[in-house]
Amino acid sequence: MNLYDGSILTTTGALNIFNTDDSQDLIPSKIIHKFKNGNKFTSLLGQIIRKVNTLDEIFKTKDTPLRYIRAVVKPVLKSGKVYKVLGVCQDVSEPIVKEKSLRLFKEIIDIDKSNDL
Repeated sequence: MNLYDGSILTTTGALNIFNTDDSQDLIPSKIIHKFKNGNKFTSLLGQIIRKVNTLDEIFKTKDTPLRYIRAVVKPVLKSGKVYKVLGVCQDVSEPIVKEKSLRLFKEIIDIDKSNDL
């Protein structure tokens, strides 16, 4: 997103992740409403712009079923000031769900082993 003119470039993949066909749905003021913790997203985005921080976080969506989106965002400087914010979004729901299922399975096994003692 270009901070000077508000323009945003998107890919089909990014539009698909957020179930939209309008790139304007991906501007920060709209995209925050797609996450369960939009305030956290807003705060981190502010840190990118004000403090020139990078972001690599996983956010839960409000979708049903719940989805996990990894956002990697980096500021681009021009004359020492942030003028663009570049980001990549990735749907990481499948690996996270598999990891949680594996953890639950291990807990069940551990409980079963302790009951055998």
